[in-house]
Amino acid sequence: MKKAGYVIHLKSCLGMIGVGYRENAVVCLHIGPSAQEKTDETLQILGYEIQRESHPTGVILKSELREYFEGKRRTFSIPPQFYGTPFQIHVWKTLCRVPYGKTLSYGELAARSGRPKAARAVGMIMGRNRIPIIVPCHRILAADGSLGGFGCGLDVKKKLLQVEGSLAV
Repeated sequence: MKKAGYVIHLKSCLGMIGVGYRENAVVCLHIGPSAQEKTDETLQILGYEIQRESHPTGVILKSELREYFEGKRRTFSIPPQFYGTPFQIHVWKTLCRVPYGKTLSYGELAARSGRPKAARAVGMIMGRNRIPIIVPCHRILAADGSLGGFGCGLDVKKKLLQVEGSLAV
């Protein structure tokens, strides 16, 4: 029997956001015009049966994301549900400890993850993050301080860093 997966959508300063979640964890977050379709697709790929009724967790997520964009929230109460290799999961958990408004380089995150020579691998892992914002891969920069890459686009990364006050407008 498939697990129940739920979906919320909200408009933000980044455009449309779709969040896939289960009763007690965030599974995926997509940004942009196709966020709704991508959220459904990700949940299905991960083996969830999409439930169209609302769930109390969705109300919390929607409220917390709005508060985040208003600059009133720095952390989220619903934890992420990671899917990946043990090293990927370890890096994402380490990433979650990078404080709001702070940035690290890929090399610094690799070192904090116990593999100081794995900056390139860490960059690839950031690109596979299914839960941006909540798992804050936007806080990871290139060694020279430039933005580096971002799966949702560099304009979105820049806006997220601006929301957190770690990048001048």
